[in-house]
Amino acid sequence: MKSVAESKSATIAEFYARRLQSFFAGPQNFRASWFHNRDYGLMVANPFGENAFTKGTKSRVPVAKGETFRLRFGAWIYSHRADQTSGIGPVWEGYARLGN
Repeated sequence: MKSVAESKSATIAEFYARRLQSFFAGPQNFRASWFHNRDYGLMVANPFGENAFTKGTKSRVPVAKGETFRLRFGAWIYSHRADQTSGIGPVWEGYARLGN
């Protein structure tokens, strides 16, 4: 499990905008997503962002006619006191077990 705040490749990103929000990229996705957020509450998970965020290769994922291409994402919106941890570990593990 790798977690980030912005412009990094990860499986989980946590973001605070009046409530805590955790976003998950499905572990079965073809690659980790790049997460990007703004201070006005926008958060984006982009598995095609390798070139934009790292100047790496452009993302191209050919899908043949009749094939299925599936991306999965999850969200957990919660609140807790400042002296508590989010407890995201078990939530992520449950999400990851959902499988296909």
